[in-house]
Order: sequence, then structure tokens, then C-alpha cells
Amino acid sequence: VEVTGIQTTSSASIVAGGAITQTGAIAADSLVAKTLSNAGAAITLDTMVNTVSSIDLRSRNAADTANASGAITYRDSDGVNVSAIQTTGSATITAGDVITQTGAIVANALTAKTLLDGGAAITLTNTSNAVASIDLRARNAADSADAAGAISYRDSDGFSVTAVQTTSSATLTAGNAITQTGAILADALVVKTLNNAGANITLTNAANAVSSIDLRSRNAADTANAGGTISYRDSDGFSITALQTTGAASVIAGASITQTGA
Repeated sequence: VEVTGIQTTSSASIVAGGAITQTGAIAADSLVAKTLSNAGAAITLDTMVNTVSSIDLRSRNAADTANASGAITYRDSDGVNVSAIQTTGSATITAGDVITQTGAIVANALTAKTLLDGGAAITLTNTSNAVASIDLRARNAADSADAAGAISYRDSDGFSVTAVQTTSSATLTAGNAITQTGAILADALVVKTLNNAGANITLTNAANAVSSIDLRSRNAADTANAGGTISYRDSDGFSITALQTTGAASVIAGASITQTGA
């Protein structure tokens, strides 16, 4: 189905057996969009003039009993709250202000970006989030430079960092190992794994550039240190705010390493 326009001050719901696309704007309070296809059907709602308060976007099989592989893409002119995102494919969210959530995001690759000159936060800290990789960026309105939106993400399992970009703080929490394939650019970086057996933090991309690090391998209850190996590399110098593990810790920098905490 193709959406040529939806306008309401209440809720809007779209269910389709194939892909959902748009050529006109959606203006609503809450938006629910679901595709029902065993092969996976995409939801592509990326017209920049969309204006909704909350989104619930799901790619499901025909019987609506399991997630399917349709890619989910949504763009909003303002901020948006995620009530739910479910797919075995990728999920991409772009907003002109803050991105928050009240329900879980379940996807393979998650991309979230805010576009605001003053900086807009990305706060995705639902404990039931489950994605394989994250690409989270706070950018200016023109998407030409990083901006000052704080980035916070939490996952029930481990994940890989494809990119994290902000001139403010970045906080990542996971139930298993955190790795990376792309650089982290931030002011203060806080990373924590919560796993009784100990889960590694391996952030050794040579292009990482942060001012301070707080890296901790902790048990599931976050009451004691655990045995995860911590490895961090930075292109420049940085300060250690905290480094906690019962395992090994390794830090490498392109300039001086200092500390303000143990």
C-alpha cells in the first residue's frame, strides 16, 4: 500500500500484506504500521515532513506470529517516541528532535539519527532491546557535522558498534559483549556489560576519539565487578574516569593518558 497522506490529531493504523510506502506526509498522534508477509515486507515511511508523536512499526509473518525480514525506515520532522519496532531486518529512524522509547526495539541492524543544530538526544534504554549492531548519531540539521545530543543505548544481549557520533556523551550498556566495526566519536564515553560470567568490552578501532572513558565489566545485578576483558584504543589522548573488571584491561592512545577515577 502507498500512503498519499494521513492527517489526524488521533491515532493512525496501517496493516498490509505487502510493502508500505509513502508519497505524502503522515500527521498523527500515534502511528501503527504493520506488514504481514512470510517473505518479509518493508515499511518505508521516510518523507521528512512526517509528524507523529509515537511509532509502532512491525514486519511480521503472514500469521502475525513471528517477526519477518522487512526493512523498517521512518523519518520525522520533529522528535519521536518508539512504542515498538520489530523486524529481523534493519531498522532506521531519523528525527528532527529527540528520539526516545517506551517499548523495545528488536532488529538486526539499528540506525538512529537526530538532525538538530542545537543537538538532540537519542535515549534508547529499554532493557528488552535486542539488536545485533548500532549506528547512533546526533548531527546538525544539515547532517554535515556532529551535534551535542547525548546518546544512550541499552541492549539485553551483546552488540557491535557500527558508529556512534556526538559532541556530547555516549553511554552503552549490554547484557553481553560489546565490540565495534566503526569509530566512536564523543566527549565522554561510558560503557558497561552486565553478565555474571563476565562480558568483554572490545573497542579497539584506531579512529575512536573521545575525551574520557568509563568502562566496566559487571555482574548481571551490577553489584560487583566481573571477569570481562576490557580493551580500548583512541586516536588521541583521553582521561580514565573509571576502569573496572576482575579480568584484564588494556588501553592504547595516540597522546597522553590521564585519570580522574579508579
